[in-house]
Amino acid sequence: VAVRGPASMLQNTYKTLPVPLGGANGTFEVERPLDCPPAIIAPRVRVSVEILPDLVEKELEFRVEIMRSANSPDEPLTPLPYTISAREGWTRRIKLRGPKEALQGLEDDLDRARLERGIGSVLPVAYVPRRELPDRLGTDEHDRNDNLRIVVSGLPSGVEIVDPPLLPVNMARVDK
Repeated sequence: VAVRGPASMLQNTYKTLPVPLGGANGTFEVERPLDCPPAIIAPRVRVSVEILPDLVEKELEFRVEIMRSANSPDEPLTPLPYTISAREGWTRRIKLRGPKEALQGLEDDLDRARLERGIGSVLPVAYVPRRELPDRLGTDEHDRNDNLRIVVSGLPSGVEIVDPPLLPVNMARVDK
């Protein structure tokens, strides 16, 4: 910013006058004068303001499925030589972080989908990718406890997973 005035006053740092934010949201620009003595001649300065949404963390309950990932729809689905049971059930509480309104809307949509059996709604999906499962258990294993990585796809913009969720499972060999 080009300013004019006595040399002794030009060695100082000057700030703009405060930008009034009352009721503002989103991104906007405003011109503000510099807060400097009358002996300094300064133009108004364009100030860019970006007000970000309040971020919160919230645990939401998702039903977890085992499925092909969206990145590999041609992945073959062959029967596994073992059964899989979720040690703590097929639902998991997953901690998310994002804009307060987005998380509240997602929670409302998930609750409504549970009541209406998901009809007419496009919701995020929590799943264990099929490629994460072993093809078979070891030759000396009859069963195995494991923690499988859960992927959540389709989260609203700005919403992310805080802690990588795991699904505790038991895999038991199917004897033929």
